[in-house]
Amino acid sequence: MDYPHLWSRLYGAPLAIHPEKAAIIEAVFRSRLTGAALPAEVEQAAAKVMSRPPLENAAQVRFQARSDKPYALTEAGVAVIPILGTLVQRAWGLDALSGMMSYGSIGRRISVAAEDRDARAVLLEIDSYGGEAFGLAELAQIISAAGDAKPVWAAINEQAYSAAYFLAAAVKRITIPVSGATGSIGVVALHVDQSKRDATQGYNYTYVYAGARKKDFNPHEPLSDAARETLQAEVDRHYGLFTAHVARGRGVDEKAVRATEAGILPPALAKEGKFIDDIATFADTVGMIEDAVRRNSFSSTGTRMAAGRPSTSLQETRMNENHAAPAATALTAEQQQQVNQQIEAARAEGMAQGLKVIATGERTRIEAILTSDEAKGRGKLAAHLALKTSMPADEAKAMLAAAAVETVTPDPKTPLQNLMARVPNPNVGTDADDETRLAAAQPKIDARAIYENRRNASKQITH
Repeated sequence: MDYPHLWSRLYGAPLAIHPEKAAIIEAVFRSRLTGAALPAEVEQAAAKVMSRPPLENAAQVRFQARSDKPYALTEAGVAVIPILGTLVQRAWGLDALSGMMSYGSIGRRISVAAEDRDARAVLLEIDSYGGEAFGLAELAQIISAAGDAKPVWAAINEQAYSAAYFLAAAVKRITIPVSGATGSIGVVALHVDQSKRDATQGYNYTYVYAGARKKDFNPHEPLSDAARETLQAEVDRHYGLFTAHVARGRGVDEKAVRATEAGILPPALAKEGKFIDDIATFADTVGMIEDAVRRNSFSSTGTRMAAGRPSTSLQETRMNENHAAPAATALTAEQQQQVNQQIEAARAEGMAQGLKVIATGERTRIEAILTSDEAKGRGKLAAHLALKTSMPADEAKAMLAAAAVETVTPDPKTPLQNLMARVPNPNVGTDADDETRLAAAQPKIDARAIYENRRNASKQITH
């Protein structure tokens, strides 16, 4: 495991995470680093924090029986995208192994849902203690952009602390069950001083460096005053971004956000402070958004409501919908035909652009898996994950890293080279005609094969 990399993400970096979870992660990491056993109470707390029942156990929620999407679709066409566990900017290949979710993998699903015609709305199911501050604002922007394309809600099920609430604040509507909790709107950074431990073990570290701040935050000596000030300034900067984002998204005064002092907000207090809109179970929230979808109460473009705080109840939403603008004057047959032609042309262009984007991304994903270090000695599994599934590259690498090395005769070629060797090459030499050479020079993207691979990947995609 890449301990130095994990160390740099855990210590000396701003974290938007519940302090209880931060303490558990730090304890688990230190036990792995030193080989010491975890105290029983910490191990039990870690198991409680990491555990999460599967989405399919959500009572009264019925999903479509399909496997061609990287998310579940309810019967009314609501894409349910989970945001669960510890949230990190990059998964470092650990998503599938440690309950982490990367901002990149979440953003990809949301972007796909925003362009998916079958998804009439998006519901983020959130159950997380938070995670890293880096990359958080960028994912919130993706969520906000998706909300400009179609309705995006968030159902806290059951907890959304810190970074998880940051993401919830980017949507139009937030619900929470009576047993849930949210808040912890704050930022923390950890520093470990192990100089006394070094001394007891007979270690004495000497730094040779240039630049007075070069050895700030190193764990082998106490944190200097200058380093502490620098770290505090970074924490304050991210805290300012956090509180301003929540104030803007929820339509409240930033002073009210800071007044929470990063405390935990039970449902009633969260609603009173306008940090959530409704107190409702996950199943009830699905029913509410499905009801709105079936009644076609959202605008055709899915654009947001007017600026300001979202309405605080479904009743207010319905009241707003009853005051819609009057219908436009009917078009003549000729005008309607012109409009239909324009719509079809735009639809065809959009589909072509979408296929191009999918093909380019798929090619990049396949190459990243097949040429990765984790694929060495695991060529068959790497080829399967790259060609037969739509699993993101970082998740595929995690699975490859956890798999045993295949017992096969060593091959000096990489999996990608072996794959390319099996593809027939056209005659592009001097004896080839101009048409053959020109055709060979054009990249070939089999969009249908990519689509079929996605359909066959049902068991590799996390709903």
